[in-house]
Amino acid sequence: RDDYAVLIVDNAGKLHNIVTSYDAMEDFRRRNEARMHVQDIETTIRDNIRAAFTDEGGPVDEERLEAAVLAIMPSNRELEKKFIPALKEYLTTPESPNCSVDAERAKSLFQKYLFRQETSEGFDYLTMRQYIDLFLHKDHWGFFEPHFTLEKSAIRKLLEAARDTRNDLSHLRDNITPQQEDQLRFCKDWLARHTERIPTKVPLQSVTLSAA
Repeated sequence: RDDYAVLIVDNAGKLHNIVTSYDAMEDFRRRNEARMHVQDIETTIRDNIRAAFTDEGGPVDEERLEAAVLAIMPSNRELEKKFIPALKEYLTTPESPNCSVDAERAKSLFQKYLFRQETSEGFDYLTMRQYIDLFLHKDHWGFFEPHFTLEKSAIRKLLEAARDTRNDLSHLRDNITPQQEDQLRFCKDWLARHTERIPTKVPLQSVTLSAA
């Protein structure tokens, strides 16, 4: 506050560095710029998701959007992943070692007997991981796929890298690397370019409650 620079010395008094007020301001600028990139990325993902749930006749279909949000809640998704292998193991016997499970029927039974009707705080309060899961969910990825040039797995990797950098910034960890800064800028610009191709109002497709 009172000096434009401070000296960084070790216990023996040996000078190791000088930090100026310009250095401090530059550090804050870089961090804030990175936070703004992350916010732009998250906002763009949210806008894309809303576009997929907006029909030709009017606003976002909140009921269908809420159903999609509930489908990505972790308890149902993780439980279903365990249910089908457990069912297969139960049906496997020495007489029938190669027993197969009808995946669609198994999912139907899961939803009938084990699906938990969860509640959420709403679309606007999801975590960035949940926005990514919702954006890339198989039940409505078909809406986005024609407008993006990367494979879904590559897009997930790109978005999850942005999420990891966001976590680093949120927890005030060591400065993010120049590579992370470049990744954020690329991700923000890439999303923005492809989002321009997405219509803001489309005919709604049916959304099921299956796992991602």
